[in-house]
Amino acid sequence: MKKFTSLASNCDSLVFGKAVHPLSRNGVIIGAGRVLPEINFTLPPIEVSEINRLNILSQYKEMIAGICERCVELEQDQLVVEFELLPQMTIDPKWGGWITSILRETLDDF
Repeated sequence: MKKFTSLASNCDSLVFGKAVHPLSRNGVIIGAGRVLPEINFTLPPIEVSEINRLNILSQYKEMIAGICERCVELEQDQLVVEFELLPQMTIDPKWGGWITSILRETLDDF
């Protein structure tokens, strides 16, 4: 991992979408000159429990599919996706795995 020991030497080097060391993951390049949209989302109020698991996972599938469909319509070929792990999901990490799998599969499909 690259370690930084100082701040930028002047304000001209602080440019949106540009990084000294761009990062590339899953076909997305961050810091190479483009400003990418970042999508943040979470669930509407619902009890995170096994009883609601299928409903919750379905909601995540619907949200990410809708986001991807809109990106296709706008010809946006790269984006950053972030979802919020609610406290119950942190206590039971299987939730993070299930949701991440749904998001990854949907992103791969698009």
